[in-house]
Amino acid sequence: IQETALTLVGNVLFRNRRWMWTPKKGGEIRVKGMRWKDPAVDLKILRLKIDETPNPLLEASWEDPPGGILNYQMSLTPFPFRLNVSTPQAGRFRIQTKLPRLGLSGRLSGPAWQPTISLNLTGGEVKIPRHQIALKGLEAQFHSKPSESGNDFSAELNVRQVLHTKAAPFFKPLRLKANIKGTPKRLHLLGQFTEANGVFVLDLNGVQNLSTGTGKVRIKLHPITFAPQVTQPHELFPFLRDIITSASGKIALNGEIQWRDRLVSNFQLLAEELDLETKGITLKRVNTVLQLNNILPFSTPPRQKVSIALMNAGLPLTNGIFTFQLKPSGHLLLNRGEWQVAGGRLFVNDVSIDPNRTIHKVAIEVRGIDLQKLSELSKVEGLTATGRLGGRIPVQIQKKRIVIQEGFLESTPEGGRIRYNPRVVPPVFRYGGERTQQVLSALKDFRYKSLKIHLNGPSDGEAKIGTHLRGSNPDFFNNRPVEFNLNLSGPLGQILQASTEGYRIPEAIQKKLDKFGR
Repeated sequence: IQETALTLVGNVLFRNRRWMWTPKKGGEIRVKGMRWKDPAVDLKILRLKIDETPNPLLEASWEDPPGGILNYQMSLTPFPFRLNVSTPQAGRFRIQTKLPRLGLSGRLSGPAWQPTISLNLTGGEVKIPRHQIALKGLEAQFHSKPSESGNDFSAELNVRQVLHTKAAPFFKPLRLKANIKGTPKRLHLLGQFTEANGVFVLDLNGVQNLSTGTGKVRIKLHPITFAPQVTQPHELFPFLRDIITSASGKIALNGEIQWRDRLVSNFQLLAEELDLETKGITLKRVNTVLQLNNILPFSTPPRQKVSIALMNAGLPLTNGIFTFQLKPSGHLLLNRGEWQVAGGRLFVNDVSIDPNRTIHKVAIEVRGIDLQKLSELSKVEGLTATGRLGGRIPVQIQKKRIVIQEGFLESTPEGGRIRYNPRVVPPVFRYGGERTQQVLSALKDFRYKSLKIHLNGPSDGEAKIGTHLRGSNPDFFNNRPVEFNLNLSGPLGQILQASTEGYRIPEAIQKKLDKFGR
């Protein structure tokens, strides 16, 4: 404390070994400045005006106990003040506080004049402009009394509204209730944030060691279940309104924050059977327990795993398992992505997604696609096929769509068989001329030795599919080897939609889901 001045204006009465002072208008407590070292807190000039009351503010007695008693009770008029706070983690920021009328009472007694203090506050406000946080309707009660170790204290805090004042706030208005108990060496906090409908419930359980400066707080977000027409993410987190258009499934969070010289976070985020619709991507049956090393900004340690039954950004990718890391900068490092499609697998490796770029190029490796299962998924009437395909599909991710650029697939050396014999011949074959009729005849039972497919175009539109076949049909052209090309177009996206029916959560992720929160 740099300098403190006490101005007392009032009446003094001394009677029967008792001394009393009753305040009148003009009394004040003036503090020129205060400063704490850890965390660095700087309080500028503070002036507290003492209300005029008919009751004594100070009352002293020198009889019992030895050393005497000094009782005090005062009411301080509403006053604003500002704190400048600096921490290694958050840097320097300002806290603006507007406190209403403050009631302060207690006593000093005994040879060492040990203090007993009670403080009551109703209707206070606190603002942290840098972080756009405001607390309104603040109520607090503080009590301190002597103990063997010094002075123990307890406090109750109620905040009617905790607000994020940004135009699109991170969270909706919350209510805070907290209890603090302390000794000269230790603080213990129990608190809870809730929103009006009781859907969002977040528990706090913290400890601060006052002698070492170390502390931690345990945080638990109770499970939230999303469902259309019931609860949606933007109702709790308004900034998601233009990002997530629909959601169902469950999320939960628990973990802790520790501090001494720096903050260290360790959280687990649960997503169970979570479906998400955005303006560009559809995710179905997302299951994971992610380790988080930071909440704001959201980031993870390396090699987190998530399973997704369907991810559709124009090209539906099914039964996926992803290993990734999310950086505080927003960069997504995809170590490996794997999907199961039509009995085969698709892979991507070592992909970096920069949120500041609008175009990303990714190469998808394809292995072991089963043509029989692919033909079943395509639901083309009269089509059956055998054999397997592999290859490479370069794609360009452009905002809300995926464009295939020179994708190439080819059959394995053992070849396979294609049968196409529809009950009603499509117009492309019916009116295609003599050569087209020959192709249709060959495809009724074609034993291919080589099948090559070239893919180009948007996955959510009319993609160009060039097919080259080499082989023979026992009933066509005396079983002589023939080669021909087919150039088709059509929507690729519809082929894979049905392939999520056999989806199962991977065992490693299922074990994490089962253990979450234990």
